[in-house]
Amino acid sequence: MRNYLEELSKLKDLFGFDPSLIEQGSDEWHMLRWAVFTASNSKHLLSTKRGAKGIVYGTDYVIAPPSTVGRKTYMESLVAMIASPHIPDDIGAKPLQWGKDNEPLARDAYEALTFNTVEELPFIYKDKNMRAGSSPDGMVSAINGGLELKSPWSRTVYIQFASQDKIKHEERHQCQFNMWCNDLDMWHVAKFDPRMVNCKKLHMVEVPRDETAMAMFDEAMGKFTEEMDVMLEKLSMTFGQQWQQQ
Repeated sequence: MRNYLEELSKLKDLFGFDPSLIEQGSDEWHMLRWAVFTASNSKHLLSTKRGAKGIVYGTDYVIAPPSTVGRKTYMESLVAMIASPHIPDDIGAKPLQWGKDNEPLARDAYEALTFNTVEELPFIYKDKNMRAGSSPDGMVSAINGGLELKSPWSRTVYIQFASQDKIKHEERHQCQFNMWCNDLDMWHVAKFDPRMVNCKKLHMVEVPRDETAMAMFDEAMGKFTEEMDVMLEKLSMTFGQQWQQQ
């Protein structure tokens, strides 16, 4: 497994602070992610084939064409971040705050269930180009992988997951993107609900690395970056300017 903290620490001169020492959710964390393609948006790189019923990469999911609305809108939003590198005030929402408040409890419950140690990291870039990255909820060296923690606001969503091992397609893409970003083999998706009394409070599902998905992300991200650079050039901008003006 890569030494992620060491990699981040080497970026001190670029950001004016040590990125390895910050916390997720801070202004500095937002700065690291600014205009970077992140795992939570990996769904914009893929599209579903007409009539697809499964979740097979290369069969049910294909690389999204440039005309895909979500893909185009997300690209434009990244360009806008470079054009105006101002981090907005955080707008809180009850479900989001619920998840944030319960994340430490969920992490403790995961460690107790699996006996795996979780390493917390602020942000990870795929490579030195810094065009793609992720903010994992934890890295787990014991599985050469990572962890996605969620505390659903809805009890029903938790029960669906716990009883059916039900992972949304977007969550699966996010796991694969995380493994692609970090060259890892496994991702654990764990959902936690402290309100459960007669049912276990944490349930976990394993998502193994899919090599077809890795190849698709390689190709899709390459095309996305090329098209984004063309848009930036038309506006007399380049990637990286968003950090030079902070």
